[in-house]
Amino acid sequence: MLFLSLVLVPMLKQEPTYPSIGNLIRTVARRFRSVGWGAVICLILTGSVLLRNRFPSDSSIGEWPGLVILKLSLVGLLMSLALVHDTWIGPKVGAIKQLPTHRWTVAQRRLVRASPWIARFTLCLGLGILFVGVVLVRA
Repeated sequence: MLFLSLVLVPMLKQEPTYPSIGNLIRTVARRFRSVGWGAVICLILTGSVLLRNRFPSDSSIGEWPGLVILKLSLVGLLMSLALVHDTWIGPKVGAIKQLPTHRWTVAQRRLVRASPWIARFTLCLGLGILFVGVVLVRA
């Protein structure tokens, strides 16, 4: 996420003559998607093991520290948002961008404008999860 938003997109915006910036960004994002989801699955599996080691299975969720519940909530929100973005919003925006812009409806324009903001929000969620994880380790 950081590479796309901090390196690739700014670099391509400096090259306005590049013929298909959108296609390149989509291609790179698709390639990173499998790596990203693989990393998320790995983090969930290892996090589950660590959580089970820290809190016995007979303890209730109410006994867990608030930061653990916050982190799990942020992870659930991140996964949900990323899944919706990857499976519905991204493909829909790609299809919309194939149409001439004068044929876009108001809703389509809003979706195209919202799509990068959703991706940025997932980046912020990921950084928030990292921050909460660091606070948990230091606590």
